[in-house]
Amino acid sequence: MNNNVNETDYGYEIIWADNDQHCGKILIFEKINSKMSLHFHKNKSKSWFVNAGKFKVQWVDTADGEVYAQELQEGGFFHVPALMPVMLEGLSANSAMAEVSNSNDINDYFRLN
Repeated sequence: MNNNVNETDYGYEIIWADNDQHCGKILIFEKINSKMSLHFHKNKSKSWFVNAGKFKVQWVDTADGEVYAQELQEGGFFHVPALMPVMLEGLSANSAMAEVSNSNDINDYFRLN
């Protein structure tokens, strides 16, 4: 793959912007029910926008320890603040989501499962 395309457990990501101030990616979930690990970032906050397909986002509210879930359709969006455990699952093949964030530090990724 190209330098700006990374293979992932769920498919691949295309990094279209990456500098000291922000990062922009397109996340492609190739198969139905493919998902990323439950994870959090210490410093990174990000926002997602559904370009195509359908997703389920699950997150842990660290104030009460409860797990919540929401489906996102095309045009849907979701904000992930730093320190919030989150997981994303593609509910249809070749679902695509834009991600913008304040960084792309590979050392700021903490997998919980």
